[in-house]
This record gives sequence, structure tokens and C-alpha cells, in this order.
Amino acid sequence: MSVRDLALAAIETLINELLALDPQATQRLAAWHGRVIAIALRGTGLT
Repeated sequence: MSVRDLALAAIETLINELLALDPQATQRLAAWHGRVIAIALRGTGLT
């Protein structure tokens, strides 16, 4: 696994942990269930 892959996995884990802190997040994000959400990190070349 490359450093890039490790960094992206860490970011994904962080986002999931932050969402878990919001008791209403599951309900608000239900419409997105089963979809992929891309986040572009400006200036990094990462998506």
C-alpha cells in the first residue's frame, strides 16, 4: 500500500469518525446510501 493510499484511508477513517459523533448524521445522509462521494483536495492532486 502506497503512502498516498494510507493517507486517503486515514482521511476516510477520520471523516467516518466525525460523522459518528453526530447523532443525526445517519438520518441526514440516508439519501446517499449506496453511493460514492468524491472529495477533491485542492492543490494535492488527490480525489
